[in-house]
Amino acid sequence: MSRKSELRVTPTPSNHKIDTADLLNNGFNAMPAGLLLTGGASRRMGRNKALIKINGTSSSKLVAKQLSKVTSVQVEVGPGYSGLDSIEETGSGSGPLNAIARGWEYLQSMGYQGPVLVAACDLPLINYELLNYLATHEGNKSVVPLLAGKTQPLCARWSSEALDEAIARFETGERSLRWFPEADGVIIGNPDLISRLGGEVVLSDIDTPLDLEMCIVNAEKLSIATKSQISGPSTYIKALG
Repeated sequence: MSRKSELRVTPTPSNHKIDTADLLNNGFNAMPAGLLLTGGASRRMGRNKALIKINGTSSSKLVAKQLSKVTSVQVEVGPGYSGLDSIEETGSGSGPLNAIARGWEYLQSMGYQGPVLVAACDLPLINYELLNYLATHEGNKSVVPLLAGKTQPLCARWSSEALDEAIARFETGERSLRWFPEADGVIIGNPDLISRLGGEVVLSDIDTPLDLEMCIVNAEKLSIATKSQISGPSTYIKALG
């Protein structure tokens, strides 16, 4: 099978409910589209990260809930764990670049050509403040947070140019995301700003069992902070001391 044919989208019949005609008739609003990635192999965790529950809710549904608040249309690229409309990957297991490229092809097939907010299901504490900042950042360039010296491409806004680049790179055999963002993308690296948006807590993933233990602890602290009615983006910082 050629790489080009691997990129074809196969909608999951049980989850594919997006009314394409309605979207095209009414138009997309000013917010970007959203892609939720749930098809990872979860090798280091040893079990499916998309189905791991934090405070009684699966990680995929937690991320889907936040993503839905700041995007015009949401699509899960994966088996359909999140409750969002989903497309099943062909050639799954090829990594997030494959999933992003496939999701972009599908959004284009619906007539969408704008930026896309990409989020991975293994970021269960991701918050509205960070996603909204990325979604509403001025212009149509890619916008990606920088944490501990590393960009976070799986919690970022991808420009249409970067998404086209994802397809091109996948077709030539590349699987890494290290090239993202494209040369003229915006990197959000100001430590104070990142902290106000949630910082390390909301960008911590659950790749390993140890990561999950820390996530559960942080989720409990955030829950206590919410019950104490601490409001605003600084909630996460105040809650964690």
